[in-house]
Amino acid sequence: MKRSSINGILNTLIREQLSPTPDERTMVSREYEFLCSVVGGVCFQSGSYARFTSTTPVNDLDVIWQVPPAALTSEVLRKVMQGMDPGEFDPSEILQTLAVTIRAAYLKAGRKVTVVVQSHSIGIYFGTKDDFSIDLVPALAAGRTNEFEDDIYWVPEIARLSKTRRQRHYDLRQHIGWMLSDPRGYIEDARRLNEQNESFRKVAKFSRKWRRGCKQENPEFRLKSFHLELVDNDLFKRSPNFDTIDGIEAFFGTLEDYLDGPRFPDRADNGRYVDQYVNDLKPEERADITARIKAARSAVAAMLSADTEEEARRAIRKLLAGGTVAVAVAAVAAPALATTYTPAASFRPQRNHGSSHRD
Repeated sequence: MKRSSINGILNTLIREQLSPTPDERTMVSREYEFLCSVVGGVCFQSGSYARFTSTTPVNDLDVIWQVPPAALTSEVLRKVMQGMDPGEFDPSEILQTLAVTIRAAYLKAGRKVTVVVQSHSIGIYFGTKDDFSIDLVPALAAGRTNEFEDDIYWVPEIARLSKTRRQRHYDLRQHIGWMLSDPRGYIEDARRLNEQNESFRKVAKFSRKWRRGCKQENPEFRLKSFHLELVDNDLFKRSPNFDTIDGIEAFFGTLEDYLDGPRFPDRADNGRYVDQYVNDLKPEERADITARIKAARSAVAAMLSADTEEEARRAIRKLLAGGTVAVAVAAVAAPALATTYTPAASFRPQRNHGSSHRD
């Protein structure tokens, strides 16, 4: 098959099978707009959904809510406006009051939801724990802006964790501090990159779906989805003319290089790395990751060497399953790609450098 034909198959699959469905987009917009109308003030989406890189099913949505200055003590307000850590500031009382307002609004609207207040966030659940939910995270404007003139915030440290890990953190009653965060900056950066090349968004979704397949096979799979998105972001900035198949090939071909040490300083705090966790990978965890990456490269090779559309689709399904077993045909059809990959210098990773949901 021609490379362009395989690229078309990938684009169609990402649009029709990996991206949030029209019903999901409608639902998320409805629930987000209703919640913001209730809590008032500065309220905005965060995370992959806001960056248009999320996949289906959409299980949760992070919403940032800026605590009104009037609700802060003069000491806390002075600290955050001077760029200082709010320290031991506890937002739980403010969140408890806000939760009462949220419950009343849903009750008045005839909606049955579960509102759970934790010390540093409010969870709103629209069914069982596996159904869609919103996590409302408080934020304090830090008195500084990013290069796009958007506010940078102090947010609870727990905001960097997944929904499951946040709950585990709460259950263990561990200390929760505050950290600088630039959610608007990541959103704007992704938006601008995707305006230049829409394949970025497609490859980011594909990478996330591969990670989800890995997690289904091994719940302890350690690679983080936002980290993988930053890898894609870096690759597309280095090679702005990539199409989807170029991006996928480069992602799996260079991913191991991105794991030998932290590469991505946090936008809000250059002293912290988003991917710092790679230094803490245990040998067995790294071995599992490496095996899955190698199997993915074999699947990419099988996809590229496919003679028919069905063969290409079979290789893609194998790839997205996230398994550790290589596709047999790849070892014969393209042994070099199945075992090693030499990236072009233009997108070889470097140390320490800092739309729409339809497809």
